Amino acid sequence: MLLLFLPAIFCKLRYIKIAQHLYMDSMKKRFVVIGASAASIAFITKLRSFDKESEITCLSGESYIPYNRCLLADYISDDISFGDMVLKTEDFFKQQNILLRLNTWVTQIDTKNNCVCIGDENIVYDYLFLGVGTRPFIPNIGAEDVKEGLFTFHTADDAKKLSHYIDQQKPSNVIVVGGGINGIECVSSLHSRHQAVGLIERSPQILPTQADQQVVHHLTRMMQQKSIALFMGQEVEKICTKQGKVTSVLLKSGSHLMTECVVLATGSTVNSDLLQDTGIATSHGSIVVDQCLKTNIDNVYAGGDVCTVQDMVTKKTVKSATWADAMLQGLCAATQFSQKPRLYPGYVGLRDSKFFEQDFYACGQTVDHDSDVESVILKQDSILHAFYIKENCLIGFVLLGDISKLADYKKIYLTQQSVTKKDFVLPTQ
Repeated sequence: MLLLFLPAIFCKLRYIKIAQHLYMDSMKKRFVVIGASAASIAFITKLRSFDKESEITCLSGESYIPYNRCLLADYISDDISFGDMVLKTEDFFKQQNILLRLNTWVTQIDTKNNCVCIGDENIVYDYLFLGVGTRPFIPNIGAEDVKEGLFTFHTADDAKKLSHYIDQQKPSNVIVVGGGINGIECVSSLHSRHQAVGLIERSPQILPTQADQQVVHHLTRMMQQKSIALFMGQEVEKICTKQGKVTSVLLKSGSHLMTECVVLATGSTVNSDLLQDTGIATSHGSIVVDQCLKTNIDNVYAGGDVCTVQDMVTKKTVKSATWADAMLQGLCAATQFSQKPRLYPGYVGLRDSKFFEQDFYACGQTVDHDSDVESVILKQDSILHAFYIKENCLIGFVLLGDISKLADYKKIYLTQQSVTKKDFVLPTQ
């Protein structure tokens, strides 16, 4: 009797398997990710951790597998190899069945037809994640006429070319243009290679958007003690060349700085060209996203320094600008496709770096303070801590040197608990 029912049982099981297969196919989605930096890699990694079936294609204009841009200065210093900068190896993409296409520049995004264009090729998507990042800002100083001796400091390719040039050409000195965090890191890495370095900054001080005069004075003295030539309040008029090779930098003051090597660390520009005619909402060239990292177009998400986000403390709309924040955004965006979606909590504004063997952290509002802001400056040897208090709340701080209490200060800042200047002491006290 049982034998009579076996065909029916097997038939039913077969239909169940077919139904399961069709259900799984209906769950499969086509994800296209543009860019391969922090936000994109965090998005891909988190997505694949719970979705093993969907198609994921990552498009990168660079020729290198994804790496950590924050480590460029360490690479120049010869402290690490390129392998130490890598975020995910080629094996990761193969094992996770993720198609990584390098040297691939997207020429157009067609949000109406859900596809991206690479020349004559169209790649269709169900969901699109934009982690297109930024490119170096090149001031109008005749850079287009330079064939040898001029570098930017933004990508692994930039760092490799600069390092190779210094090894081969052995310039008598290097001039770095731009005194922000990126520029200071570059100066520090070159100095560690026993290279004579000069720094040009058009503002009256280094780190003009990161630190006030009291902090800057400490850093400036440190750099001068290391024989770094500082040209503050100076602006480059033109890079001078002979037969295409850098020979000097002409300042707007009329002075010539002789050099065979110039590095531009003059900031960056959002890669917003692709956003034209897409219908994706922007603000001052940056993509507007919600707490899910979703744009105004339902199946398009974005993360990293291409976005504007809300500051967690001030609630103001700001540009996303840190590596850690980009990673968090990519992760939160990916969870929107899981059973446990996670909202992006907001931008913390914690900027970290390391130069001249000193850790540097700046958090919150550290410049342009009103008269009602109380400053607490604590110094000891190479350590400097600065705290800024308004209405009994910590609105910003800078740590240089010892950062052992970073987590404590970050918590005080985020919770906006009541404090006084007596709550801040050096770790050694």
